[in-house]
Amino acid sequence: MTLEIPLFEQIPAGARLYGTGFDITENRRFQSICRNYGTRFTNKVLSQTELSANSGKITVEKLQRHFCAKEAFIKAAGHSVPYRQIALKGNTFVLYAKMASIVQEIGLNAATCRFTVKDKIITCCVILFKKGKRAKRSQTIEPAALQTTD
Repeated sequence: MTLEIPLFEQIPAGARLYGTGFDITENRRFQSICRNYGTRFTNKVLSQTELSANSGKITVEKLQRHFCAKEAFIKAAGHSVPYRQIALKGNTFVLYAKMASIVQEIGLNAATCRFTVKDKIITCCVILFKKGKRAKRSQTIEPAALQTTD
């Protein structure tokens, strides 16, 4: 089973928040992992589609971005699966096997994915959305309830 979750710049109309995930990787530590484990680590992180698209060769920074995005996606979905069941393809997360089944059952239909690249780290934030009705009025927190008075 394969399922595609498109990435959006803005929240799609009619979507409601399902989960958020965040991951941070340190460049030096990630490079050390790649040096020590080489293709074994690459094969564990990248799906067959991603490996084929890159002719088996991928830069450490690109691998680090893929790892960071997949880790953030897993955290946002709240389900642990092998990294190879998630692929980044253009502006889409492509999901396979168990992850595709989980996401379909939950009803996820959109995501945002943002990277921040600094000198020594790469971070990624993934926000997942699903179709559905908005929360009932009694389930929302009114802005006035959040204000404090001095």
